[in-house]
Amino acid sequence: MRKISFILLTLIFITACSNSKPATKNLDKEEYYILRGINLSQEGKFLEALQEYEKAYAKNNKNPITLRELGLVYGELGNFEKAEDFYKRAVTEDDSDQVSYKNLALINYAKGDYEEAKKYLEMVSKDAIDVLTLKLRGFIAAKEGRREEAYPILKEALLVDEYLDLELYTVYSQVMIDERKFMELYQTLEDSYKKYGNDRSYILFYSSMLSERFGENQKAVRVLKKYLAENGGGDLLYMQLAKVALSAGNDTTAKNSIGMVSDRYKYDVKYLELKKEVMNRIGDTEEVERIDKLLKQIS
Repeated sequence: MRKISFILLTLIFITACSNSKPATKNLDKEEYYILRGINLSQEGKFLEALQEYEKAYAKNNKNPITLRELGLVYGELGNFEKAEDFYKRAVTEDDSDQVSYKNLALINYAKGDYEEAKKYLEMVSKDAIDVLTLKLRGFIAAKEGRREEAYPILKEALLVDEYLDLELYTVYSQVMIDERKFMELYQTLEDSYKKYGNDRSYILFYSSMLSERFGENQKAVRVLKKYLAENGGGDLLYMQLAKVALSAGNDTTAKNSIGMVSDRYKYDVKYLELKKEVMNRIGDTEEVERIDKLLKQIS
């Protein structure tokens, strides 16, 4: 069984702003530009938001709110070097800025600088610890091989997280495997299936775990078929079904499923290798030879 690899934590830049749009009348220009930027940022218009924050910055380059929001938009625009610089300046002006400490930890985790990330996590006050903080602490502990420490932190994060986060499931599952907590892992997956049974991403993850970690290939086939019947198909689902059906010895299902994959994947190496395996299983030597030639051409 292959080892589940860690997935890089997505940079979710948190903001202390309310989701409601604030009024912008009767405000001095600096505050007006900040609130305009917040509105635009909440709408996903980060370039326009940046322009407003730069106007506010021109009036006062030491306002921690402006500095923090500049960090936010630069992070969303992919300029993490500038994002980090503005967050650092924000905490210099306001050393109680919990949002900036968390985002600095996120950026340094993504860079692979775990010592720097841990430094900023230590600056987060106890009453400001949230699920994202827990994930970071647990992910870093797991990355550094401190599995016993990572286990309770990630367990707590999973309990309090309101949304499906496959990064968390992937890392936490690997920690439980390394700690030989197979029964607890199985029950966690089962409980989550009850909650996320209609989520395509979870079905792919769950069926893979059932097949690769627990050898429950027939159950994985049933899970995938149920989802497909209730929610419709998709190329990744068809490929997953073909793969687990092969492992379950259900060659007919594997053949039918691989045949449902669209031309979008016809030159995808993993798809071709899977299709070759299916064709080989059902004895279609002519198709196997065709796929072999194609693989040589594109490899």
